Amino acid sequence: MTDSRFTYGNIIILYSNHIKGNYTVVPDHINERIKTCLNILKRIKNSKPDSRYISIVIVGDKYWGEIIKNCILESNEGLQIRIDSKSKNLLDSLKSVIRGFKKLSNPPFIYVVSSFWHKEIFDLIRPRFKELKIEFDGSLDHRTVDEISFEKIKEKPHFKMADLKNKAKNRALNSLLNYVFPDK
Repeated sequence: MTDSRFTYGNIIILYSNHIKGNYTVVPDHINERIKTCLNILKRIKNSKPDSRYISIVIVGDKYWGEIIKNCILESNEGLQIRIDSKSKNLLDSLKSVIRGFKKLSNPPFIYVVSSFWHKEIFDLIRPRFKELKIEFDGSLDHRTVDEISFEKIKEKPHFKMADLKNKAKNRALNSLLNYVFPDK
């Protein structure tokens, strides 16, 4: 898929997995993600012609997903929001969301909302979805370094040996083709 192709619709993935602790209200780092999500929503509504086609996917457990959903719906009625409680990490959530429309000629633009430190993990898994338009928006995370580093360990994607072999094979084949048919 080329970059000049138009997208149809917008999907915002609000990543709120791994909420630990005895919270009675939404934790601060999740509130920051909700604010970032609402800012993206406002930006889409004000600037995109397909702003009527917005879907939000909340990644997290059902209890917190419902609370976050209600927070978003307070100021934005009529949005299509679903909760993905099966995904274990960022890679699983992207695969889950993309599964339904990967073969469409004009797939939606995807916004991933998470803490700013997830950008490292997002950059590792982004090449798997290079044919799609995906933007990462990071929010502030006021938790301690220990909590964040513990969550980073859980989030780091584990690539299978078959993936690495295919990547090396494709790189070798591309090198050979570039050598045989050089660009003029």
